Amino acid sequence: MNAYSFRPCGGDFPFAAGTRIPAAAAARRIDKPAKTAKGDEQPVTLTPTVEYESLRDDKSTFYYYKKTLLISLILSFLILAPFVIVEWIKTGSPVFLYYGDYNVQQIPFYEHCVRMVHEGNFGWDWLTDLGSNFIGSYSYYLLGSPFFWLMCLFPASWAPYLMAPIYMLKFATAAVIAYAYLKRFVKNKDYAVIGALLYAFSGFQIYNIFFNQFHEVVAFFPLLLIGMEELVQNNRRGQFALAVAINCMMNYFMFAGQVAFCIMYFMFR
Repeated sequence: MNAYSFRPCGGDFPFAAGTRIPAAAAARRIDKPAKTAKGDEQPVTLTPTVEYESLRDDKSTFYYYKKTLLISLILSFLILAPFVIVEWIKTGSPVFLYYGDYNVQQIPFYEHCVRMVHEGNFGWDWLTDLGSNFIGSYSYYLLGSPFFWLMCLFPASWAPYLMAPIYMLKFATAAVIAYAYLKRFVKNKDYAVIGALLYAFSGFQIYNIFFNQFHEVVAFFPLLLIGMEELVQNNRRGQFALAVAINCMMNYFMFAGQVAFCIMYFMFR
């Protein structure tokens, strides 16, 4: 049970200064008449001193998650919105365009693959090169990404317009999961929020916007570190196995580098 320290505002009171009393009593305002020089009785109020550690912890388990999510969405919007607005003014289409492979590969890939999924064509794809295995061709790029399957809920023609919102979700996911990892190492959760935002909006993330498939890898990578912490500290094997499965399916190519990092993390952590 939480306890709080009280000091008097004046007059007689039932607790000595600095006395710790149960939180249940702290939740109630305690008034007791006090006699003045004229004999009139004035109420005396006990006010809590600054013992707010428990209050900070009780802010709600999800308070800092929501804070991280909101800040990351705002920051990602501020990053992407200027590009969308400029393109909207130039062409009349509110599409996020960048340069390089993002424009000539990523957007067409998403639109094409969403259409293939809607048509149920998971076998041979005659529209990729001279013909190619659909799953083998696009597993590296997007088929393992939950963000791609979220886009499949919409018509294929919407894909170019959904790229910016999907990017915002990727940044936000990276920040929230990074916070879930970092919060165990700090007493002040605000520092974990800052670290999560630095991770989600790192130079690697911003520079590699034109490589769309990198961002889901970064977003879900902290799950591996959380799983390893739980495995080593609390012997929770299931969480680590689930994290391995998610990251492996996300992008098999990038998973090789993640495994190498996890081995070093285990050795030096």
